[in-house]
Amino acid sequence: MIMESPPGEAAGKVFGATKPAGLASGVVRARGEVGYLPQAITLGTRRTVSDLLGITAARGALHAIEAGETGEDVYATVGDDWDVEERARAWLDRLGLMHLGLDDRVERLSGGETILVGMLSGGERFRAVLAALLLAQPAPQLLLLDEPTNNLDMASVRQLSQALEGYRGAILVASHDAPFLRSAGITRWLRLDREAGLAEIGPQ
Repeated sequence: MIMESPPGEAAGKVFGATKPAGLASGVVRARGEVGYLPQAITLGTRRTVSDLLGITAARGALHAIEAGETGEDVYATVGDDWDVEERARAWLDRLGLMHLGLDDRVERLSGGETILVGMLSGGERFRAVLAALLLAQPAPQLLLLDEPTNNLDMASVRQLSQALEGYRGAILVASHDAPFLRSAGITRWLRLDREAGLAEIGPQ
């Protein structure tokens, strides 16, 4: 599947797609910053929630400045992101992750699985990584979400829909969850069929 947004036409447009099981390959082309949220999320070498959100360096520089540091390097690290901690807290709260602290640790279990302290569920992990995408500077102009409601309960789905209302950009969703697509305000629906190919079907 190939979808390309013309220059100047990405922001404000919302697209959705449904796909048959087993048909998962394709290409998306877009101009500008793109944020991608896959179904399977691994935390890799990140050790704290702050690491997961990608704000540890900026927070460290902010704290150094608060402690009296005046070097150009710390100011360069902060850039224009003086309110990064407040924005991070706001996105985590909006996504229902009020219980997470920015300095909560990431642990690696003996079996090799990486988890956040407090045993985050798959849905909580998904929302934490979504918060990281929405915090990015510059913010992505296009969000690609792959089956975003697979591991979410009904309350989490509502929180996700509400959080996406505050996103100013285009969204491309691959999902079988028609109620979620409706609640998220998806305005253009496409179906990818093995025999018929890509066809616009309208909101269901």
